[in-house]
Amino acid sequence: MLLKDVPGVLPRLENSLISKTDMWTAEVDTVIPAQFLAFRKIIKSDYPDVDIDRDINYLVRQVQFAELENVLTSPLRDYVEPNENFLLTSELKEGLQKLSQTYQHAFLFGMETHYSSFQIETMSYQQAIKVCPNTALATSIINSLIPSSRTINAFWKVENGQHVPLDDLESEVYRAFGKTWRELLSGYSRLITDEIDVDFVMYL
Repeated sequence: MLLKDVPGVLPRLENSLISKTDMWTAEVDTVIPAQFLAFRKIIKSDYPDVDIDRDINYLVRQVQFAELENVLTSPLRDYVEPNENFLLTSELKEGLQKLSQTYQHAFLFGMETHYSSFQIETMSYQQAIKVCPNTALATSIINSLIPSSRTINAFWKVENGQHVPLDDLESEVYRAFGKTWRELLSGYSRLITDEIDVDFVMYL
């Protein structure tokens, strides 16, 4: 059964922005909540005056009703309107691509450890090893670091021939993502996968 053919969806949503998407004519059992979360975020950004939550929640209710009646089975039954402060893996990937590798490492380590940008900027190599969480990404970052004999900082850059800390880390991250470090920390803890094949270890 196509999504648009779920009982109760038409005619209510025939003019909704949902009807303009590929999901509209997809088999309902292939549409997953992450697709609607990604769609929702785009609409919230591009069409702030559109109450897209009303349409999505109505659609999900029709799917849930149909499933209760044994008409269909769909992952959409598990869709929950999210906390506004979440981050999509596609957004994370896009932001990372705007940062140099050194800043990518520092940013991701900050997200993994939940440390402030200042703590990451001033963190020594030995401190980084000590606080490194037991995750594949954080461990890969530590293994990729190059200790410097000219600075104790774990994350550093070359400036005028000197090894200096990333004292502009937060501003560079804001430039790349359009969000503050605090917002990104909160969003990273609610990271939603909308690109299945994204592997952030590839940035190391």
